[in-house]
Amino acid sequence: MRKVIMDVDTGSDDAVAILCAVLSGQLDVVGICTECLLPIQVTTDNTLKVLHLLGSKIPVYRGSHQAMVQNLNPLRKRKKVFNQPMVVDGKEVRMHMPFTLPLGDERPQEKDAASFYADYLRSSKEKVTIVLTGPMTNLALALLMEPSIVDNIEELVIMGGGYQMSNVTLCAESNVFRDPEAAQRVLNCGAKITLLPLDATHSASLNLAHQQRIQALGTPFSDFTVELMESRRAVYDRSQPLADETGSLVPLHDVICIAYLLRPEVLTLIRQCHCQVSCSDGPADGQTIIDNRSYTAPPNVHMALQADRDVLADFLVETLGKGGKA
Repeated sequence: MRKVIMDVDTGSDDAVAILCAVLSGQLDVVGICTECLLPIQVTTDNTLKVLHLLGSKIPVYRGSHQAMVQNLNPLRKRKKVFNQPMVVDGKEVRMHMPFTLPLGDERPQEKDAASFYADYLRSSKEKVTIVLTGPMTNLALALLMEPSIVDNIEELVIMGGGYQMSNVTLCAESNVFRDPEAAQRVLNCGAKITLLPLDATHSASLNLAHQQRIQALGTPFSDFTVELMESRRAVYDRSQPLADETGSLVPLHDVICIAYLLRPEVLTLIRQCHCQVSCSDGPADGQTIIDNRSYTAPPNVHMALQADRDVLADFLVETLGKGGKA
């Protein structure tokens, strides 16, 4: 069974990724590290709440409170343009918020996330796959502390960046934008990397028929997923509308990383390429830059450019249906 560390900024789509990783029964999740999207204590508590819903005692390691570098430079100002509240039918809605699920008795480990990475990967007798679905601060710090741990990484599966798409700025995707120096360090660490940018995750956005299939399962996990999907749909419909001939679409970016590990056919177009991250105070800050020259630099990532929404939906139905009726 593949050993996996998850690194999340839970967050709605991260929550679905955690549900599927644990419910699949096909991955040995040895630890979950948390990153900032909401304040670190909120994303950590959200993660613990999802694990409590699952009845799981996977250890959780609280990560960094902020990015490695970007907040140290006063010229590099950040506008909070993501996760802004919206009023829908008189109710405030956010894509990511503190979950109303019960917290349970479990608490984060005393060891911080970067130290966990360094200690676990240094001593593990098996190589480990790391799934990163938020900023990459924790792993980047660990690589700075202990560069040799890269030898024990089987694969990095990363949701982040964009080839022809962006969201949080003109050029950048949110996970990379929130710590571009960390992303640059991780993408050039020498491990095998499968990168799932917005191009792939948007192509697998789910329609209402997919959501209804999940809702019909009637498990606590499917019910929670549908609740998250509804919030995401409301925000996307107003801020970044996605639709096809069936109506509005909802992307669940992060769960595609788990689907890829267990149903690799979910990714239908993958390109080997050389990718760097812009680390500057200009308009391209946080952009994932792809080398398209004929004499390209050596590839450092396998970049997914397209995914199959029906394969993803089938995976979600199969996985979230486990655990019995609510």
